[in-house]
Amino acid sequence: MGEVVTEQLHIEVKATVLQNARVKYACRNCDRTVVATPIVLAPMPAQPLPGSIATASTLAFALVHKYVDGTPLYRLAQTFERAGVPVSRGALGHWVIGSSERHLYRIYDALKLRLRSQDVIHGDETTVQVLKEEGKASTSTAYMWAYRSSEDSE
Repeated sequence: MGEVVTEQLHIEVKATVLQNARVKYACRNCDRTVVATPIVLAPMPAQPLPGSIATASTLAFALVHKYVDGTPLYRLAQTFERAGVPVSRGALGHWVIGSSERHLYRIYDALKLRLRSQDVIHGDETTVQVLKEEGKASTSTAYMWAYRSSEDSE
């Protein structure tokens, strides 16, 4: 009689630990002929933030949640905690800032150059409330500055 195929959407968010095994070599003959034996270690694969545990997919996850979904870092830290992966707000902040400084500076520089080449620049200083910022009351005020040119407004 045949079959009926029903499709369902399944999304699984799963954290895994990646291990990078690097080969380490030493010259055994060098012990007899050289005072210090040189040890050679294979280099690490290229990392988006060297010295960080965050992979490119981890950074993409955090940055999409922060900038596309508007999730504050303290809530993102709670999301990681619920998944059994404790990541501090400080680490998340370093990932966000490090990613911006290391990978987005070319876009920032191009936008700044274009903006500065305009005859007229519009600016806006908007006050914003920063949620749960350490050492500040939840009613403290911070500022966000936005700029645009009249030429690009159409």
